[in-house]
Amino acid sequence: YVGLAQTGLYSLGYKFGNLPNNFIAAPFIQIWDIRFFKSYKDKNAHVIFGKIFTYLCFLTIFAGLGISVLTKDALQIMSDSLYWSAYKIVPIILVAYIVFSFQYYFKMGILIKKKTQYLAYINVSNALLNIILNLILIRRFGVWGAAFATLACFTYKVLATYLVGNSLYKI
Repeated sequence: YVGLAQTGLYSLGYKFGNLPNNFIAAPFIQIWDIRFFKSYKDKNAHVIFGKIFTYLCFLTIFAGLGISVLTKDALQIMSDSLYWSAYKIVPIILVAYIVFSFQYYFKMGILIKKKTQYLAYINVSNALLNIILNLILIRRFGVWGAAFATLACFTYKVLATYLVGNSLYKI
């Protein structure tokens, strides 16, 4: 619903917004999955899990703030002036991916109880929500609509994952 120029700006901003997920949350969860399954039966597991989640939140939010502040300058150094406005979309995408990173943590209850069909239900419903929101919001608000649709869908996915996962194993 928008031209190639707007799509290109959104894509560039999206790459910056996805950095905390790619470089902090995704590597973290590769290590955390193994550690979690080794220690979830321990007596003080919930205390440790709470601290680990706090650290994950702090690192991703701190990285997100840094990226938000530095993106405009980075774009001015590395790109043509036509692309400089891509920085405006980055904070929304950053928040979306910081929220998205929480679902890695919240799905542990689903994995422990081997109820992975719930992940499929969540993903299918999230995909439908994403399509609907993109059709409505992009047509009306352009790239801002796409950014807010991403944020809304990631928030829905995390909330649904939390509710299901926490009902199966209290984190």
